Amino acid sequence: TGATGVQFTTFPALWTATSAASFSTNPVAATREYEVCFKCHSSFAFGGTPPTAPNLGDSAMQQTDVAMEFNPNNRSMHPVVSPLGSAAGTLAPKSLPATYLLAPWNVNVGTQTMTCTDCHNTDSASPAAQGPHGSAVRFLLAGTNKAWPYTVAGATSGTLFQMSNSGTGFGTSNGLFCRNCHSNPGTGTGNPNTAHGQFNGQHSGNAIGTCVRCHIRIPHGGKVSRLMVTSPNAPARYTVSGQTLNFTRFVKNSTYSGSAWFGTTCSRHSGGGTGGEAW
Repeated sequence: TGATGVQFTTFPALWTATSAASFSTNPVAATREYEVCFKCHSSFAFGGTPPTAPNLGDSAMQQTDVAMEFNPNNRSMHPVVSPLGSAAGTLAPKSLPATYLLAPWNVNVGTQTMTCTDCHNTDSASPAAQGPHGSAVRFLLAGTNKAWPYTVAGATSGTLFQMSNSGTGFGTSNGLFCRNCHSNPGTGTGNPNTAHGQFNGQHSGNAIGTCVRCHIRIPHGGKVSRLMVTSPNAPARYTVSGQTLNFTRFVKNSTYSGSAWFGTTCSRHSGGGTGGEAW
């Protein structure tokens, strides 16, 4: 209460770097949590050169501009700045069907917003003081499952997670982070989230099923719908070194089952077609 923050004054175009023109000139009384975070985690603080964490005891990874990632003009983003059902930009609305989500996110879908501390928090419920800094878990991830996109919550490298619920540590701190909010991948074409587990496990439990071969490594927001990652132009910070991406283009429809993926690493999605989105 009483903290200052940085507010958007103008939303940049699709996946465009933020600048001084994007924000209020000086920090003002924050009315939303993300405005406090923008003071340090956007170009308001570091300009066009994000800092890199030191290697000793830390991730050695470059920070990213979260204001650019959560920009409502992007084709995909988590609903931190604006609800997805009314979001501006290309191919709106961006919200998922309710059946793809777990409580409390499966009601009033498209009208909700979330806070940074829905996903980032301390690693313990005690002491009572809580906040997004100070955690034994990499990337300060919150929730029951704390591994994204790796199998070990405290590591920045390791075995990439598969889609299936039977993956290492599901339901524990080493479980797949996405499953705190997103529904059971399941199997079979009748499952509500069938794209993640259909066709007898083709998308789960094998090499092409790792999260970061289809989705960006930092899931705040992206240039392509549904947080998809495409080759060859996706920025290195949003992919995982050594991983061959599955797709070159993505065609979004209202549901996953009506969408189309085009690439070279999967026989089912390597066909022709035109149009679509790409990095």
